[in-house]
Amino acid sequence: MYVGPVEGLPAGLRALLFDREAVIRAAERAVVPIIEAVRREGDLALLRLTKEFDGVELQATDLALDPRGLADPTPELPKMVLAATETAMTRVIAYHRRQWSVRQLEADGATGRWTVPVDSVGHYVPGGRAAYPSSAIMTLAPSLVAGVRERHLCTPPTASGRVHPLTLWVARRMGVTSLHLVGGAQAIAAMALGTPSVARVDRIVGPGNAYVVAAKRALRHEVESDSYSGPSELLVIADHSATPHAAAIAADLIAQAEHDPAASVVLLTDSEAVLDSVTAQVREQLADLPQGKTASAAMASGGALLLLPDLPSMVAWAERFAPEHLSLLVAAPEHVLPQLRHAGAIFVGPESAVALGDYVAGPNHVLPTGGAAARHSGLSVDSVSRSFCVVRIDAATLSQLGPVAVTLARLEGLEGHARSLEVRLQSVPEPRR
Repeated sequence: MYVGPVEGLPAGLRALLFDREAVIRAAERAVVPIIEAVRREGDLALLRLTKEFDGVELQATDLALDPRGLADPTPELPKMVLAATETAMTRVIAYHRRQWSVRQLEADGATGRWTVPVDSVGHYVPGGRAAYPSSAIMTLAPSLVAGVRERHLCTPPTASGRVHPLTLWVARRMGVTSLHLVGGAQAIAAMALGTPSVARVDRIVGPGNAYVVAAKRALRHEVESDSYSGPSELLVIADHSATPHAAAIAADLIAQAEHDPAASVVLLTDSEAVLDSVTAQVREQLADLPQGKTASAAMASGGALLLLPDLPSMVAWAERFAPEHLSLLVAAPEHVLPQLRHAGAIFVGPESAVALGDYVAGPNHVLPTGGAAARHSGLSVDSVSRSFCVVRIDAATLSQLGPVAVTLARLEGLEGHARSLEVRLQSVPEPRR
């Protein structure tokens, strides 16, 4: 972890922070043989790769499960966990319903835009050693709200060769069509290419590690996917007013660092007092963090606490970095927020913990990483839908616009176009002068 003036940032760490795609490029080389194996061998490859990478030996019948046909997992789940998951589900679905409500026909009497769901979506939910119900909720909510007809879910098996009960509970509650015990790059390949057990889909959505992201990119000519959501990122902009919140800033940095040893976490401040306080808090909290190996590794390799000269310098640095998450703790956020354009999600003020966005705030936590936030949006109903225009011209509008179109058609030498308009104009009255 580097702590100090931005000018002293080591070249290697600077290269890592501003070329986060290097991790994905390296992973792409590793996933090519996995994709080709799935292309050639189908389900056999999925079974073999699951044993190789997950250490779990599955039967062919485990590759495609009907969530409704499996035993109800509710009795084995604590009531407090179910209540928390229910709250998160309710809030996330409500947020995406607000998105969908404004994406129907918008017409001026002659033209409009209609948005419909794609036919099928493949959802990737990380798992295996741990359950991530929040990722299941976030990944499934847009397609549920949009009304996608076929909704398939891939998730790695647990060590005992089953789906984690909490992931199953969410899948059942959110109406998944089919569930597949397959993870990693091979899951993405299966949904993109199709196998006897895994249906080929129109879109693939969901977060994952560098290999999952690399597989999405390598298969981009086979299937569309959401923006590439890889190792987590957090950038904090904190001015002098953030000194009382040093503990919270450090906690947010560590929280995102514990997602992945390849995570990038950065503090930008123009206050030496903030820099010193956050540095001390990071070291103290890391030392006291149970199972903090992942967070410590991420902080060591991709952590930077930087002193910059002023707020404009911090904004410029953040815009270039284009983080997945951006936390804004400044005296006048209403003046700074309009200047920020390149971020997956922005959390304003000390109470807006980034972890709330991971679980229950409402907006989706599947966000672009690796600088892609400068070009792409996070997962939403737009990710699982498509739009087409609707043109409905009445006689009065035709009488006004038809002659204009005839003139343009003849200008371009397209006589057939002009006549297709004139044949209609013959039956409508001329517009009033």
